[in-house]
Amino acid sequence: NNLKYLVRGSAGTFYSRAEIKDCLCFLRWIYNGRDQTAALRALKTPSRGIGDVSLTEFFDYCQKVQDAQPGSLPTPLDVLVSLVPDENTQKFNYFNPPPEEHFSKRTLNKLRPFATRMKLIRQRAE
Repeated sequence: NNLKYLVRGSAGTFYSRAEIKDCLCFLRWIYNGRDQTAALRALKTPSRGIGDVSLTEFFDYCQKVQDAQPGSLPTPLDVLVSLVPDENTQKFNYFNPPPEEHFSKRTLNKLRPFATRMKLIRQRAE
């Protein structure tokens, strides 16, 4: 609300800044949960300790969930958000197969705080 700002350079240089690309990737992923490019950037930037092994585990799990849910095809964002318990019941609404059978404990511990933030952002966007 009435926040003063100054854009340095042209609009093209503004949108090429890393922090602007980071913000836009979150918006793109919320809008389109299947956008893998946005998902990768959102998961990796800023550094959360989610490396290549964790990303491979995550996307492999997403594929297994999609294979197990032939009619609905949940997005990677749906899968990520399912790692967070329901606010009212504190129960997890996991897809099959359960994530504990697929992820290492370290990967789950790194993904869950990010999943909590993404769930909140997604709820506010709706």
